Amino acid sequence: MWHLPLEDIKLGVKMHKKKKSVGDNKKSIIAVLFIGAGCALAAAIACSFFLSNLSNNNGESEFEKARSITATTSSVPSSSDDNSDNVKSSSDNQKSKSADNYVNDNDSSKMTVDSQKLYEDSVAYNRKLKSNQSNLLTNKESYTYSALKLTDYGITNGVYAYITADSIGLNVPVYLGANNSNMAYGAAHLCYTSLPTGGKDSNVVLSGHTGYIGRWIFDSIPSLKTGDTVTVKNYWGDVKYKVVSKVTRSPNDGQDMYIDKGKDKLTLITCVSDGKGGFNRCVVICER
Repeated sequence: MWHLPLEDIKLGVKMHKKKKSVGDNKKSIIAVLFIGAGCALAAAIACSFFLSNLSNNNGESEFEKARSITATTSSVPSSSDDNSDNVKSSSDNQKSKSADNYVNDNDSSKMTVDSQKLYEDSVAYNRKLKSNQSNLLTNKESYTYSALKLTDYGITNGVYAYITADSIGLNVPVYLGANNSNMAYGAAHLCYTSLPTGGKDSNVVLSGHTGYIGRWIFDSIPSLKTGDTVTVKNYWGDVKYKVVSKVTRSPNDGQDMYIDKGKDKLTLITCVSDGKGGFNRCVVICER
């Protein structure tokens, strides 16, 4: 039987170890690259959150200044009807956070908002909606419009209000019109649903993204529980609601958009997994 010389055996072992070493080095390099990419992504997300929070802190003072000016220059009624006990005056309100660079306006901290006209026009909008909503909500495009032109009231950053819920750490701006631009920065009001003035025969519908990288918008909405308080902070005061129910709907189910006669409602909507690779809608219904 032919045998491989001992020197060749030693050489073969040496070459095998060398190849293994090279292979291990390649694996190590790939592992380092993956780890590096992961760290870079994590850093980018963290940086995005940091910048978002930094901008929100700036926006917080902008909105608070506007509300402070409003409190000393106008006499807005506290509510549109008999639920006025649930609406605070502007001077009693807590601070709220603003959106991240929604409008490129360097002077938004100097906003002087005509909150009285904003309130009156919002109430008038709701009044007209009571008898005409079904004729206006004709398709999905209807939701994307802005219910009011906010620049007419001195609002230059696009923010109509803020929605907060202490139980889940929610505190985000509300924009008018459920379009892609608005939903990238906060909660969006669905046009031809009620504006949050408070009052019977109203249903304010707000929608927000879940899982939007770098921003925490409506991710925590599914964690709301019956009895939790959800507050809409307006320029003229706060409107408080209580969670009464939570349901899961298919994407094309619009039954929760409509006014429920005699009810004073706030409806919150966000996406949740359907367990099959698609999405359903988590709908949280609140009332006053």
